[in-house]
Amino acid sequence: MDVIFGNLDLWGEAISNTLLVFFIGGLIAIVLGFIIGAARVSPVPVARAVGTLYVNIVRNTPLTLVFFFFVFGYPVLGLPELSNTALGIIAIGIYTATYVAEVLRAGINTVPVGQAEAARASGCRLGR
Repeated sequence: MDVIFGNLDLWGEAISNTLLVFFIGGLIAIVLGFIIGAARVSPVPVARAVGTLYVNIVRNTPLTLVFFFFVFGYPVLGLPELSNTALGIIAIGIYTATYVAEVLRAGINTVPVGQAEAARASGCRLGR
């Protein structure tokens, strides 16, 4: 028990960093996922292709590999130096954005064609 109670300062830092990664990474995922999801249902073929390519590449990459890239590959690229917490936030946000995008795309695509036509007739615009 001394291992737990002897390192309470580390526990506090670890919990605060975990919550930081969770909330800020989630915010990045929602914003980026909304943009990618909109691209996936866009009538513009280039936007649809870019969204599909992003989702297929990132979603089929293991999360561990994404973290390895940001921790070991990012510094080699000569980009501005960031803390490991910031790199973790970016990695989790980019990875989770693909799932948000797919949820939004699937939700939009479940609207039947008749309802989409009725919505357009009443002045609404949908992604189809």
